[in-house]
Parts: sequence; structure tokens; C-alpha cells
Amino acid sequence: MSDVNLENMTPEQIAEYQKKNCIFCHIINNRIPSYKVYEDDKVLAILDINPIHPGHILLLPKEHYYLLSQIPDKLIRYLFVVAKYLSSAMIKTLGAGGVNIFVANGAGAGQKAPHFMIHLIPRFEDDGLEIFKLPGYKIDENVLKQLADVLKKLLAKEGKHE
Repeated sequence: MSDVNLENMTPEQIAEYQKKNCIFCHIINNRIPSYKVYEDDKVLAILDINPIHPGHILLLPKEHYYLLSQIPDKLIRYLFVVAKYLSSAMIKTLGAGGVNIFVANGAGAGQKAPHFMIHLIPRFEDDGLEIFKLPGYKIDENVLKQLADVLKKLLAKEGKHE
């Protein structure tokens, strides 16, 4: 049982508490061993110890972030450039036919870890994995237009344009 009361903490204190208790921050700081495949001053790529498929890589920013929206744009770009090179290396060295690259961003999207990460999963023809078998929905064109309009307005308000 924890004596910590998050309700009385500032957002900065909560972030520091999460960072202090994050298993991936401990891995990044070499307090917990891992199977590193790439590291530089900004990111760490490790093999997942509970992989969806052998060779499954977790690409982590070294700074603690929980959600994609918290990460500076420059670091997001860098993470995906590194993901591009890791993906290419996986195809060449593992003989993978492709690589699934995905982010579970928030608990509602299936994020289980308290640290943002990009998953890179090598795929092989007939490997039996159905990771992204999602149902397709038929949506009325008027609803699609309304959704597009609402999102465009919000993005324009926030300074993010098409």
C-alpha cells in the first residue's frame, strides 16, 4: 500500500513520481538489465521480453513521457526517424517481410506501460499474427463530414493545419 496521495500533488510532482517508479526509466538508467539494440543520447531501443513475435523492439525516449501529446515535436520526429532505420535493419537482418510500427497512446488505446514507446514488430508471411484485425464500420457520409469539420476547426484553432 502506498502512502502517496496523488490528489495533493502538483502535475510536476506527479510526473516526477511516475518517472521515479517507471520500470522503463530504470531500464534507461541501467538499473534493470535489458537487451539493447540501439542507444544514443535521446532514445533507447530494446528487445521486448514479452514479444508479440521474436525480434519485437520497444523504442523509448530517454526522457520520461507518458503520452505522445507530451513529447516535443522535434523528439517525435527523431523517434520516427530512428524507427525507420530500425525497421529497415529488422527486414535486412531478420528476413522479415515487413514491420508493424505502432503506438498505444493512452489506456483507452491499450497502453499498459507508464512510458511512451513505439513498438516495432517484425512480420513474416503466414506468421499467423492478426495484430491489427479491426472491424470496419460503415459511417454515413454526413457523419464523416461533421467529424472532419469538427477536427479541422480544432486543429486550425490550435495552429495545426492540413
